[in-house]
Parts: sequence; structure tokens; C-alpha cells
Amino acid sequence: MVITLSTSGENESFVRDLHACGGRFIVVGGLAIQHYCPDREANDLDLLLEPLPSTAAAAHAALARAGETPHFEPEELTRPGKQVCAKHLLDVDLLTPHEGENFGAYWSRSVAACLGGVTVRVASRDDLVRMKRNALEARPDEKDRRDIVALEACAAKPALAVDERRE
Repeated sequence: MVITLSTSGENESFVRDLHACGGRFIVVGGLAIQHYCPDREANDLDLLLEPLPSTAAAAHAALARAGETPHFEPEELTRPGKQVCAKHLLDVDLLTPHEGENFGAYWSRSVAACLGGVTVRVASRDDLVRMKRNALEARPDEKDRRDIVALEACAAKPALAVDERRE
């Protein structure tokens, strides 16, 4: 069963474009948490990019096509721990794995979902908890604490059927 994720139409168009360019990415952040905890509202779209030149170039080009002015060089998205915010017309944060993190391992544990009419990968619940714990170590944030509690609580509940989640 593949769950459909929803974000703004502009963000969905960006995802379709990035997907069409062959860029590998994983949905993380609020929308990924919402995948597991439907009551969680997502404010933006956070994507963890595979830190390869081809994905970086695809993301740079997709931002430009979406009307965002990329204020970075594509190769920056191949470096560890990079974050690029696209908040003019989109509401997207592009991230790369931190030093010592392995995109391939995240990818292998991720799950499929539908976003903007294309199949995307969503970070596993356990990886989201780890990411939130790491974020808390870097900077204490009450939202990250709430997300961890919600993810752990949702893990204890049976998953809802797709039809139940849409009502």
C-alpha cells in the first residue's frame, strides 16, 4: 500500500521535475513525519539529496525551472551537511547527509510514497528519529522533541489504511 503525500502544488511540480531529471532524494522532515503520524502538519518540503554531481545538477536546474534563483553552485550539494533553502516561490529545503551518514543506507531503509503523481522515497521512522535526535544535539528545539515523541507513539499504533487517512 503506497500512501499519498501532499504539499503545495509548486513543491509537487518541483518534485516531479527533480524526479524526471533522475535525481535521487528522500523525503525527510515534517512531511516524512506526517507519513507516519497523520496528525503532524508539515510546513515545508525537506528533501535529503544523494550527494552526487548528477543529483546536484538536477536539483539546481529544477530550482531554476521553478522560478527560484539558485544562489549556490551545483557542486555545493555534493558536500556533507549542506542545506539550501528555496523559499521564494517554493517552500523547499534541500539537504545533504552529514559527515559519516550514508545516503545509500537511508535509501535502503526508506519506504515508497506518492508525491505529485510520482513515486518518492520517505525516510524510515527509525532514521527520522535518529535525524531528530542528532538535530537536538546540534541545537535544542522543542519541535524536534515533539516529533520524536510523536514518531515513537505512532510506532506503537497500528497503521491506518489509506482510505482512513484521507477522511
